[in-house]
Amino acid sequence: MKTSEVFRVSNYKEAIKFIVDEKKRTGEKITYQQIAESIGIQKSYLSQVLNGKAELSSDQMYLFCHFLQLEDEVTEFLNLLLEYSRSGVHAHKEYLKKKINKAKDSNLEISHHLEAPSVPTPKRLNDYYLNPYIQKVHFGLGIHKFSKKPQKLREELNLSHESYAKILQYLENQDLIQQEEKGYKVLHQDWHIDKNSPIYKSWIHQERILGTQRVHQ
Repeated sequence: MKTSEVFRVSNYKEAIKFIVDEKKRTGEKITYQQIAESIGIQKSYLSQVLNGKAELSSDQMYLFCHFLQLEDEVTEFLNLLLEYSRSGVHAHKEYLKKKINKAKDSNLEISHHLEAPSVPTPKRLNDYYLNPYIQKVHFGLGIHKFSKKPQKLREELNLSHESYAKILQYLENQDLIQQEEKGYKVLHQDWHIDKNSPIYKSWIHQERILGTQRVHQ
């Protein structure tokens, strides 16, 4: 498994699914039933956790990491993500967010010289290019006045708080932006879309529609 890739994830539930999928991809015969049994819960409860309807405990996370024999760095990172998810105190979450970003920076920097750059999959390109507001938020955060005061960008784009939060989470998960103490930092400006891509024509059509709407506003 490419260990460094898990440090691109910002949610422990997504990290668990990523780790399991990677182990399956490399030939390991592992099931969610086995995982549930190893940490002492029902498979139905594990499904609730992975679908965002329940939480693991710190002991259950320890058993999960032990069962899969994960590296210490990954185990520590997953525990940080778990603690962040379970915390209900804003100041504590901010403190944990800094530690999470530090762990990401440290481990991704180490792997930078060891692995080829991540190439977006077709699905990731679809999500990015076929939702124009994802692109607008991504580019907007590259502008100083919006990067330091991201809520101004939300107001400029007339997005709901919920929609804006989902877009920010998506961009973080794709390692395109990173939350800082004040605002966001753009890590990568964009993804290249090839003219031969099956979504290229749809993207061009969408841009033309948006252009027409702007003219009539």
